[in-house]
Amino acid sequence: MGPKVKILTAEVHGDEVRGLAFCPGKVIRYVFAAQTQRLRTKALLSLTCSTRKPAA
Repeated sequence: MGPKVKILTAEVHGDEVRGLAFCPGKVIRYVFAAQTQRLRTKALLSLTCSTRKPAA
């Protein structure tokens, strides 16, 4: 995930660790499977900048 990631939550469910992490501009859900050493991630929220100019 990278050096600037902040882990928000971590829960153990059997052989998996699940939680939420914040990295610049995104909130990510992660699942780490201990047996296979597989890390799955999914972006839940992405912060973007507006490209539109205000009308007034």
